[in-house]
Amino acid sequence: MGIVIRKLTKKLWLDLEIANELGGLQGDALKNFATTSNTLSLFYIDDTVTPERVAAVIALGRNQFDIVDYALFDEAILGEIGLELDKKPGTTVDVLVNGSHVNVVRLTAEKVRALAERIQLTGQLKTLTTQRLIALSKKLVADGAIALEKVNPKLLPDLCDT
Repeated sequence: MGIVIRKLTKKLWLDLEIANELGGLQGDALKNFATTSNTLSLFYIDDTVTPERVAAVIALGRNQFDIVDYALFDEAILGEIGLELDKKPGTTVDVLVNGSHVNVVRLTAEKVRALAERIQLTGQLKTLTTQRLIALSKKLVADGAIALEKVNPKLLPDLCDT
């Protein structure tokens, strides 16, 4: 089975020890799973689309570089919950990352909760620092994976050595 990545905010996430104390998933953790038209965006990870690459591309979609938190989890979870997937290219500045994108569609509140709980129980929570994201983004630009003209102009001072 493959690995899937979902961007989230670590400070809204609840560790397993606290979850056990509370007896379940923290309500605020569901903010990490905000849907649009009952759809949630995920990316598959493979040899070319690494978690760090996805995180860097997410950072490049912002107005400033800041840490990116994300969860990695086994794609089997999606089938266990019975989630419906729609493989559509993403809309990031990286064509390769866009090809690894998938939407989870027709989500109900119960399915979102189930996904959050399963990720909490079995997923890995990771954080990339601002400095690491800038370094990764510079490498993507230097390697020609991302054209500077596609990047938010507010980020260019961090990407271009002057």
